[in-house]
Amino acid sequence: MLILTSPHFKKKVRQIIFFPIFFSPIISYLSLVGLLLSGCSFFVNQRGLKEISLPPASIKTISGYFSFRLDRDGSIVRGKALLWLDSTSGRLEIRDPVGRLVLVSFWTKHLEWLIIPAERAYWSGRQGQAKLMAELIAIPLEPVEIIAWIIREGKGLETLAESVRLDWAIKGREVNSDWQVEWDEEGKLKKGCKGDLKIEIQELTKNKNVTRLLSFSHPKVKGKLTVLALNFNQPLLPDYFRADKLINSEYQALSWEQIKSRLKIN
Repeated sequence: MLILTSPHFKKKVRQIIFFPIFFSPIISYLSLVGLLLSGCSFFVNQRGLKEISLPPASIKTISGYFSFRLDRDGSIVRGKALLWLDSTSGRLEIRDPVGRLVLVSFWTKHLEWLIIPAERAYWSGRQGQAKLMAELIAIPLEPVEIIAWIIREGKGLETLAESVRLDWAIKGREVNSDWQVEWDEEGKLKKGCKGDLKIEIQELTKNKNVTRLLSFSHPKVKGKLTVLALNFNQPLLPDYFRADKLINSEYQALSWEQIKSRLKIN
């Protein structure tokens, strides 16, 4: 699980807390405004993510904006997440509650990256998408499985799923799966479990077609994922999925264990 407090941000938070104490109220006010604006710049620049759209019959790309809350042994972690996904690639940005970028993750069919811009450090290798999701937002599922819970079924996700089996998310299909699920009166996903993971749809959007609030728990953590905006089949530029657009010669390559230590992943 990712703890959103790297040494860089601890230092920055201390500066924000103590800076106003030693300066005039005017400077303190300007400092606060600057902090708020730095966070707000994230919220007004979500690349068109403003509303929750209805899922089409066939989904080829997904753009999503989420908030999450994780509770591990009484320690609460809150953050924001931006997700872009197509049939061959994905990108996940993790930000702190005020919008500062903490981590960017990319993946393709053959390679994955974790990048810490503030630390100018990165990892590349192969851990598997489900493990990345488990480490970053504490949900040990493939990204397309999470989307199935958000749109409440597996229909329409065939293009994105590829080798990931989603028969368990389509009512009426008999399938030997690790999933055990319950359906609502409309024949849509309601709650389920996979191994130690338990997941439940707690709230729907006003049109009742998409999940608004998803809760989950397993022995290490319990949490909630709130859908803030969701778009389907929007054109995604190839640059969205290019790690080399962020990594340059100043970045240090780290091992998996080293980057886990930097990010305090347990």
